[in-house]
Amino acid sequence: MSKPAGLLTHANREGDRSVSGELVVSHGPLPEGDVPLRAGIVHRLDRDTSGVLVVARTQAALESLQRAFRERVVQKTYEGLVAGAPRFDSDWVDAPLGRSPRYPDRQSVLSKEEGREALTYWEVVERFEGYAHLRLKPKTGRTHQLRVHLSSIDLAIVSDPLYRSKGGRPAALPSGAPALERHALHAASLSFPHPSTNAELSFSAPLPADMQAALEWLRSERGRA
Repeated sequence: MSKPAGLLTHANREGDRSVSGELVVSHGPLPEGDVPLRAGIVHRLDRDTSGVLVVARTQAALESLQRAFRERVVQKTYEGLVAGAPRFDSDWVDAPLGRSPRYPDRQSVLSKEEGREALTYWEVVERFEGYAHLRLKPKTGRTHQLRVHLSSIDLAIVSDPLYRSKGGRPAALPSGAPALERHALHAASLSFPHPSTNAELSFSAPLPADMQAALEWLRSERGRA
């Protein structure tokens, strides 16, 4: 499915509106796994991240897909709009992540002894004056990984309220740009082996209207760098 921005993947407490809850209503019971309120959920996207999400309808599929994610055979591609000028056309971020000692609700880059391995490959799709459109391919799946990794290299995702570039500068679009009410991150595609046949499956979701409008405005007003 293609998750819209603003919708939780799974509920954090009873009464939360979520992908999991809505699918149970529309499709009936889904495999529970071992975590309450997460029926059918194989992996998650942040509330304000849009895009491709796979959900399991049987216990066998849930276990197979979870194993594929653990063994890193799932290929994930995201698109993001960042503030800043990338030094290179492509690069890796290899920086361990873990819970921020200062802000318990956030993640941060930690030492190898304290954090968990986290790897992100990124490449420039398009450059603008002061901004860039990136394609992102995480090789691990840590909480908030892309958002933290990009902010750590001074390329914070536009409209991200938590993770900013060095110096605390908010990554906002210029005055006059279309409103972007959530962080500009989209799960563009997902590939994984079929739980039963092992055949390769690939799914994609087009860039949503709000991010597309922001890109069109930048092309018009900030030119291609």
